[in-house]
Amino acid sequence: MIGYANKTTVDVIECPDNPQRIGKQESQQPYGGAFDIKEERGDYYYGSCQHDSYVGHVLKNELSRNQTPTHLIRVPATHIYPEPTFKSRPILSLSFLSRITPTPNEENDFIQLNDNSWIFKEHISPIQDFIMPHDMVRTAESFLGTAYLYAGRSSLGIDCSGLIQILMMAHYGKAPARDCGDQEKDIVSPVDFGDTMNPKHLQRNDIVYFKGHVGIMMNETQ
Repeated sequence: MIGYANKTTVDVIECPDNPQRIGKQESQQPYGGAFDIKEERGDYYYGSCQHDSYVGHVLKNELSRNQTPTHLIRVPATHIYPEPTFKSRPILSLSFLSRITPTPNEENDFIQLNDNSWIFKEHISPIQDFIMPHDMVRTAESFLGTAYLYAGRSSLGIDCSGLIQILMMAHYGKAPARDCGDQEKDIVSPVDFGDTMNPKHLQRNDIVYFKGHVGIMMNETQ
């Protein structure tokens, strides 16, 4: 059984007994993200995120059984509106790579969604074969100024491995592991720099892992 996130972001939490405390293994699903439901546990579903098999608990009322999304958000953030105009008050904010299901109906450069709301057409792209047209650093720069949020995966708040995961999804169409340690084993061809990093071996878009941290090179030295 599959449920789809029905909020801007849905928390995938480790321990539902203490939901206010972020555990060591937690994540988020943006709007429309698929969650494979394995069983019910009180107010929560227990299962895993479809894109990376990350296991956790999600509140039942934060998942919907909509049809499988067909499009995604291709800009850092956008809004869903009740009418096809920017002068209507937004219903919901959406982050990069959130997923939606538009209908064929279009009006004023907006396209209608399957729940009769509207979104600006230029902000979406079909999921199938979607790849960002520029390099990873440029996409990463669109997140500059985003607040750090442990376990975050959106333009409202993000952590280091969440950023790298989003970049890889947007540019290579596949999600690596969620956490730094697993992610490093998943996507990196290791280069041992010893005690110092030799800039001659580094270039733009290289992903660099430290103990408990990860970043992306803007150039040979930054």
